[in-house]
Amino acid sequence: MFSETIHVSTFDTNRFGFGFVNSFEKPFILRTPVGKLSLGVNTGLCGGMTYASLDYYSFDRPAPDVLTDDIFDYLCSRQTDSLDLPGGVFRYLNWQSGGADSTTMFGRRISDGISYATLVHEWPKVRRLLDGGHLAPLALIRADSADPRKLTENHQVLAYGYELNEPAEILTLRVLDPNFPRDGNVTLRMGTGNPDFYRPIIHSGGSGNHARAFFLSNYVVPQSPP
Repeated sequence: MFSETIHVSTFDTNRFGFGFVNSFEKPFILRTPVGKLSLGVNTGLCGGMTYASLDYYSFDRPAPDVLTDDIFDYLCSRQTDSLDLPGGVFRYLNWQSGGADSTTMFGRRISDGISYATLVHEWPKVRRLLDGGHLAPLALIRADSADPRKLTENHQVLAYGYELNEPAEILTLRVLDPNFPRDGNVTLRMGTGNPDFYRPIIHSGGSGNHARAFFLSNYVVPQSPP
């Protein structure tokens, strides 16, 4: 098989994407085991919006057109869930501080580069979900630093399809991106040849949206509908 295209047919960006952009004037309230923490205004809720879109899809309910206080609180709650505290923070830090290329010695790989980790470890998990008709929430690693203050540079999106062109060695993911409300044309493109060498992830929305790597988020369907 030289090329394969998969699209989760039951997913519609217009129905399950929110009608507003990922930008808020209210402070994000992070709920931690030791209490609530305000992270200030204009803090994105990409993880919350990604998880919430998947919630609405799971219960076959359309996502809201307009932001309300209740919806904002729900997005804050799901943003906290998407961070998978406390271990999720260290996972992001580990990925964003990872080297671009794999490190080899005497022809053997001694440490994985982030492209190798993406294509060899994470992409097969994502592919199994999409092939099975399921959506895949992705953490996009944009930061290139071990500095925890750079964590906010990372992003989250929801994959609902892909095209794998084997002759050209190109993977294209179709994603719902909270920064592009209900846009069904957003894609992530990545070369698949020799993953030991760095393969940047090209976002169709322009250079400011490109990423270094991705991994599958630990999403759990809530017990009750949103």
